[in-house]
Amino acid sequence: HFPELAKTVNDNVVYAKIVLAMKSRFNANQTDFSDFMEEEEVDRVRQAALISMGTEIAEEDIDSISRLCTEVVKASKYREQLSAYLSNRMQTIAPNLTTMVGEQIGARLIQKAGSLLTLAKYPSSTVQILGAEKALFRALKQKQKTPKYGILYNAQLVTKAPAANKGTMSRVLAAKTSLSARIDSFGDHDNSAALDYRTAAEGRLKQFEEGLTYGKSGNANGQAKQFAPRGGGAGGAGFKRPRAEGF
Repeated sequence: HFPELAKTVNDNVVYAKIVLAMKSRFNANQTDFSDFMEEEEVDRVRQAALISMGTEIAEEDIDSISRLCTEVVKASKYREQLSAYLSNRMQTIAPNLTTMVGEQIGARLIQKAGSLLTLAKYPSSTVQILGAEKALFRALKQKQKTPKYGILYNAQLVTKAPAANKGTMSRVLAAKTSLSARIDSFGDHDNSAALDYRTAAEGRLKQFEEGLTYGKSGNANGQAKQFAPRGGGAGGAGFKRPRAEGF
C-alpha cells in the first residue's frame, strides 16, 4: 500500500505511529504528524505518499495493520518504562556497579550471581567469565582454551577495545567491577570510587588504542619494541654476563 514509507522512516516506532495516524496514504496531507515528527520528515512522508507506487488496500487489512501497530507502540512504551525503572533501582542499590558497566550489564551480573552479596563475594576471575559457564566447562572437558569473557563482553569498555586486547580489557574491567560490587554491598552508596575505577579502565583502553602493551609484570613495554636488545641479535643473543671477581 505504501512501500516508500519504510525507506523514508527508519524508526520502527515512528513508522507505527504514522500508520496509526494516517491509516491510508491518501490521508497524508490532512494528517497532523507534529506530535512525533519534525517538519522536514513530515514533508518527506507527504512527498513519498504523492508518488507512491502502492496498490489499493482493503479496510479489513487496514484494521489488522492498525492493531499490530498499536501493539508495537504499547511495547515501546512499556520498554521505556521498564528501562527507567531498572535505571532508578540500579542507581539506588548498586551505584558503583552501574557506573562501571551500566545498569543493564550490572543487572544481568546480579541476576546471574543470584544477589548483589553473592556477586561481591566472587573473585574477579569468576566475574570475568560469568555468563559463559557452558563454554567454560566445554573447554575444560575438551582441553581447549577457556573463554576470556562472559556477560562483560557487551560492556562498553570491552566493545571499544581492539580485538587483540578484548580479553585483557575484560580482565581489567572484571577487577574493577568486583571491587565496585563489594563497595555497594559492604560500603556506602557513593559512586566516587567507581568513577576513579572507570577513569583508570578508560586510561588502559586509551593505551591499547595507542599501541602500548603490558608484559607479565604489568610494566609498559610498548615503546621498548623500537629499540634493539643490548649485545645485538634477536632476543638478547650476544649479551654476556659480567664475570664475578676472583674467578
